[in-house]
Amino acid sequence: MDDICKNSNSKLLLTSSVATFLASSASSAGAMQEALRVMETYRWQCVLFGGLLRDLFILGSSHKTRDIDLVVSGGSSEEIAAAFGGDTVKRTRFGGITVRRGEWLLDIWPLQETWAFSKMGMPTPTFSDLPKTTFLNVEAVAVDLCCRGNEERLVYEHGFFEAVGRRTIEINFEPNPYPLLCVVRSFVTAGRLSFRIGPRLMRFVSKSTERVSTDELIAIQKSHYGHVRLTAESLHRFLRVISEAVDRDSSDSVELPISPMEKMALLQDVSVE
Repeated sequence: MDDICKNSNSKLLLTSSVATFLASSASSAGAMQEALRVMETYRWQCVLFGGLLRDLFILGSSHKTRDIDLVVSGGSSEEIAAAFGGDTVKRTRFGGITVRRGEWLLDIWPLQETWAFSKMGMPTPTFSDLPKTTFLNVEAVAVDLCCRGNEERLVYEHGFFEAVGRRTIEINFEPNPYPLLCVVRSFVTAGRLSFRIGPRLMRFVSKSTERVSTDELIAIQKSHYGHVRLTAESLHRFLRVISEAVDRDSSDSVELPISPMEKMALLQDVSVE
């Protein structure tokens, strides 16, 4: 009963954070409001997904978020691209589109074209299935953006609130075509949130980086973020701690050895080169 009450309160806090964000004058909120007007025009259903929700819930609205993920039901990739016209920046690696609104980038894709659903063999997914597809548990959450009037916003999650309660990052859905990007994102996320790394994720990191140099992980950061967020020295330090834990066959989570300055740089999304 206590878990149900905690989960209900967490959902209320999350939806309140989303409502506050949408009502704010922040340029990111304005960018999303413009996108939602397009959705309403075409009568598409839409949810906010992943990283922005994580940051709103854990860090608050004052922290910078790199991009905004929107998942649409009712429109194909071609229809979404046509609806946003000249605002389309590029096609994403997973088949959706990236739309620029001022300084913000919105990644938008059709629900049915979510990459993981093809791996799951799920031909007719619903929004409630979406949180099962994220690599990390701290991103396994989605919130309905198309509620009307006083309707309660629906929250779909798959271990998200438990992950936050335990302050531990773990694998949610492992198959992924970009394992080294998953490693980098796991380190950045754990560092920003001051969360621990779970044992299953530790083993994934250890296996994925067995024959990988830090130069490769630096290059991945430049490609994905546009700059370096973790130095080679930081990467060496993190990998050493994880390697030692895996060698001990530890079933406990580990804390990444990160300095206050490193954490601040991650929170501010600045280059450390």
